[in-house]
Amino acid sequence: MTSFQELVERWMAGETLHGVEYGLNELVEVLAGTHAGERGCVVAPVEFEPEPVFVVELTTGTDVEVVQSLLRAVG
Repeated sequence: MTSFQELVERWMAGETLHGVEYGLNELVEVLAGTHAGERGCVVAPVEFEPEPVFVVELTTGTDVEVVQSLLRAVG
């Protein structure tokens, strides 16, 4: 079984992982919750299972954790 750290390293290197829609520095918009409508860049994965969760650095400079299903690619 692949460890979380190994998956993070592969993701950081730009490898496409099964079920993971966003890559490092990808511009996204938050679709729901406190930060709905805000945009930012994906900076790190927090977990991959059962659903990917990412740290998103918002344009305001705030870092938030958002599940993949509540993100949309911008651009």
